Parts: sequence; structure tokens; C-alpha cells
Amino acid sequence: MNFKSPTIEEKLGKAYTEHNVFKRLELYISFYELLSFSIMHWITTGTTAMINIDTYAYSSIQGTLESIKMTLAKG
Repeated sequence: MNFKSPTIEEKLGKAYTEHNVFKRLELYISFYELLSFSIMHWITTGTTAMINIDTYAYSSIQGTLESIKMTLAKG
């Protein structure tokens, strides 16, 4: 008996796991990570926050894209 569970590629196929959407998601994740980090030192006007509030918004978008990528990767 073989109790080994099939891999994602075996379940979904190589065409699915190597689809262009995964490359695009990685590109967008990288973009929002860099954007979030690069604006961190700018002072937000109108608030007393120590860190730019937009940093939180962009890092949230990054996290959402990472979640989407993981969900798609798991099938």
C-alpha cells in the first residue's frame, strides 16, 4: 500500500502550478512590499503617527496578495 499523498502538481497539473498568475502575484507582492518600505520615513500630514499610515495600507495589500497566492497554490 502506498500512503503517500499526491503533490499539488500531481493533483492540479504542471500547467496550473506554473501558470502566469503566480508570477504576476509575486511581482505585485514585491511591488507593494517595496512601496510600503520606501514611504515609511515620510511624515503623514494631519496625524501624530510616528510611521506613515499608508505603510500599513500597502503592507495589508501585500499580505492579501500573499494569501491569495497561497490559496491558489494549495488548490
